[in-house]
Amino acid sequence: MKRFWVVLSVSLALSIPVLAAPSPTLEFIGAGSDAGSGWTFTATSDTLTFGASLVGAAYGASSDTAVTTPAYVHVPDMVVGGGPGAWTLPGGTIIIADQTRSTVYLTGTLGPGDLMPQGTGATGYTHFLSDITWQTTNNTIGSAVIDDLWANGAADFHLTLSYSPTDFSQILMSPDGSVFNNGLSGSMSIIPAPGAILLATIGVGLSGWLRRRRAI
Repeated sequence: MKRFWVVLSVSLALSIPVLAAPSPTLEFIGAGSDAGSGWTFTATSDTLTFGASLVGAAYGASSDTAVTTPAYVHVPDMVVGGGPGAWTLPGGTIIIADQTRSTVYLTGTLGPGDLMPQGTGATGYTHFLSDITWQTTNNTIGSAVIDDLWANGAADFHLTLSYSPTDFSQILMSPDGSVFNNGLSGSMSIIPAPGAILLATIGVGLSGWLRRRRAI
């Protein structure tokens, strides 16, 4: 019986390095040097608009064709809802394409999320969830990360808005007629399947227990 547990534990433990490998992630940036890039907040309509954000890395490196082509992430314009302590973003259609959207590589539906002011910046979609559900693909640039995102069917989304020196919560409560803009960064990443996470957890637990029992 002890041999069975040893074999099971080792088998599960061997799966952990694979599960711990970097998740397919696409990172993007918007310089925000003018109102046509990065983000812009228009207080009259409480709307955040976004320029074309350059894909800066895939899998944490710059070799994927989504980076070298380059591709751009087009975040949907969103009306900020809620209020202090509970700002919200409604989501919309998110697109990975060329800069002018004349060639679209991947489209998805971005669900609602939160917007959390943090000093002179803000973070959106702070929870690790399946925020994006992919709808169509046309990966003519042969990007491996776009293929992986599409194959998974959904992805986590994260957005960081930068600003200085004004406190970002004051921007969201600014009077009509006020307009602000600056840079942003963000990412899309695949969430491991719940079964894979459970398998890794069981493997770690069994391995540790058996070591304590001096079985391995």
